[in-house]
Amino acid sequence: MKITKYRLTDICDFQGGSQPPKSVWVTNKKKGYTRMLQIRDFTQKEKDYVGYVPDSKTLKKCKKDDVLIGRYGASVGKILTGLEGAYNVAIMKTIPNQKILLKDYLYTLLRGPIFQNFILSVGSRAAQAGFNKEDLSKFELFLPSLSNQKRIAKVLSDCEQLISWRRESIQLVNDFLESTFLKKFGDSYSNPKNYSTKEIQNLTLNIVDCPHSTPKYIDHITEFPCIRTSEIKNGIFDWTSMKYTNKAGYDQRIRRLKPMPNDVVFAREGTVGDAALIPKGINLSLGQRVMLFRVDKTKMLPEFFWLQLRSKGIQHVIKTKTIGATVTRINMSEVKRIKFIVPQIEEQMSFVNFSLKITEIKYKLNKSLSELKNLYLSMSQKALKGDLDLGMVELKESEVIIVENQKTVLGKSNFTDSRKPLKRNDLGGKKSNEKKNISNMTLLDFLEIPSEHYQHKIANDYGPELDFIDDDLFYQFYLKDNFNTESFTFSDLQNEFNKYYIIKGKDFDSVKWKEMIFKYLEVKKPLLEQIFEEETGTIKLKLTDEAFKA
Repeated sequence: MKITKYRLTDICDFQGGSQPPKSVWVTNKKKGYTRMLQIRDFTQKEKDYVGYVPDSKTLKKCKKDDVLIGRYGASVGKILTGLEGAYNVAIMKTIPNQKILLKDYLYTLLRGPIFQNFILSVGSRAAQAGFNKEDLSKFELFLPSLSNQKRIAKVLSDCEQLISWRRESIQLVNDFLESTFLKKFGDSYSNPKNYSTKEIQNLTLNIVDCPHSTPKYIDHITEFPCIRTSEIKNGIFDWTSMKYTNKAGYDQRIRRLKPMPNDVVFAREGTVGDAALIPKGINLSLGQRVMLFRVDKTKMLPEFFWLQLRSKGIQHVIKTKTIGATVTRINMSEVKRIKFIVPQIEEQMSFVNFSLKITEIKYKLNKSLSELKNLYLSMSQKALKGDLDLGMVELKESEVIIVENQKTVLGKSNFTDSRKPLKRNDLGGKKSNEKKNISNMTLLDFLEIPSEHYQHKIANDYGPELDFIDDDLFYQFYLKDNFNTESFTFSDLQNEFNKYYIIKGKDFDSVKWKEMIFKYLEVKKPLLEQIFEEETGTIKLKLTDEAFKA
């Protein structure tokens, strides 16, 4: 199959926006006016700044399915779609030749890492980050058939959605850990439980700044990673962008202090405030813009020090002490004087043991996220080179309705639970042929499983009902317990599920949920119905009376 290579501007035209004077803008829609779109209309949830301008032939306009690109400043390269109206000069509209280039395919490629890296490198060369049509003519791509474009767009969109969900899951884990810290110890800044306090300099044996020199990096992986602020993300090390040095470079950078396991590396410039514990078995040295704490274990456990350093209360203190407009930073002297609450070691140990279980889940999620990002990058590269053939991918229009225009995500959960699971037959529970009203029953009550078989097993990281996740009843009971009267989208379902179960080691299995939703819609007496919400223009799902019988 022959695939042709094109310059982007050969198959897609680009049109800049218009900028009516602010004096003619109004905030309420009037006859003869049209909506005036700015980048923030696409990127911010709050809509109280919506503006309208007098309609005229000179305005440059877009439709909901048009693909737009942010042209200047911090939003350069941002890919936008989904709104209709006139657009301003900070936005450029794409006009693809739809005989050979689908909008969905264009949207997916422009959002991908290859084009984004290209446009950011172009924009960074200007005094004010930006680009023009001539810049875009330098970007080249291979163009597969229209049918294969549709498949590639679907698969890349699936992967992109799963990456987004993984990030949300990681944030939920962070939020859960923070809320548990607050419940047990109170706010680390206001100290409502009146714990004794100590400055960081009085809780540590050593505080060491990074060497004030550029490390001598080498272009391949060695046993001597050199940590920078860019490798500290969400409290752990991101190995995908790690740089390395050799033995000589390592020895030079550890002269003041050799980093050891459970030392805390702190970002003091750029991503100020993030911190990570050094794991066992690595020869780490400090790169640039980081500092290291060696905690006095007689006063505070290193893991508890790290957890408190990342708590919202201490992060608030750090923000009040940061300086710098272009690149934010915090002075070492200010860091040393930050006060921590100091609970008894036994209290610290209890929370650390709990947090280690949560951190294990977080590591799995981050590993999964890294794998998905690598997969997405690989597929994007192959698509641009014309090497991605997805002719075997089946497209079903019905999938789009159910998942609210968010493409179905492939793949199942990687999480398992080592506990011995409950079993319906072993515990004497049984399924009756006669349907009952389950409105006020739990799944375990319905299965007639005695509470003494599971009460002692309930914990923050375990829910006994998960032992029955292979049973269709699990999904019916989950829906009736969480969406009793309200309508919902597939996205709502995913968010609610992960809020509760991600901490228990189970993330949202979209393939299984899609299967169950279709089943509940298509059975003789449906458990679900689809409704159209006119206010938002969204197709939603709603439980029928049959959902409350089993």
